Amino acid sequence: RYLDGALDSLTKQTFHSYELILIDDGSTDKTAGICDRWAAKDSRIKVIHQNNQGVSAARMVGMKEAHGEYFISCDADDWMEPNYIAELYNTAKAENADIVFCDYDLVYANHRKVVVNKIENLDRTSYLKAQLAGGMWGTYWNKMIRLSLLKQHGIWPIAGLQMWEDYVVTNRCAMYADKFAYCPKVLYHYNQTNIGAMTK
Repeated sequence: RYLDGALDSLTKQTFHSYELILIDDGSTDKTAGICDRWAAKDSRIKVIHQNNQGVSAARMVGMKEAHGEYFISCDADDWMEPNYIAELYNTAKAENADIVFCDYDLVYANHRKVVVNKIENLDRTSYLKAQLAGGMWGTYWNKMIRLSLLKQHGIWPIAGLQMWEDYVVTNRCAMYADKFAYCPKVLYHYNQTNIGAMTK
């Protein structure tokens, strides 16, 4: 239901030099066809179809397939601002950061709630304190993370973990990150109207 919107927002990014890996995790609706249709019209898109293994296993496949300097993992029912990738990437390069995070909003049927992720000090201890004390969410989608953190330290999603799987990975990455950066802009829109989402 929401996938076309997510892919439309990703393919219309102002930053063009990226790969977009879609993992069809054994879908039983029209998802597979939607993925293939988008891949046919955009050479940056690669689709991997697999038997259903759950969200963690699906993300792991995408991460291991990725070749870029940084990665972002997005959810299929959300959407992004056109400058989403550009702002995060430019911040990462300017600050030589291993992890960059931005603000986002929670989108309800009749209102939006902006979530500001600013922390006082941009260091590992402050970041992890904010995460572990509940001051920030450990989501993938408002973060750009240096891919080498995963590959050098063997940080992968835990297969079978269906909720908060991103919290586990992003905070393990933070344990090895030398530099953090913050982009104070609302760049990601987190859909709260999908009653079929895992969090619901």
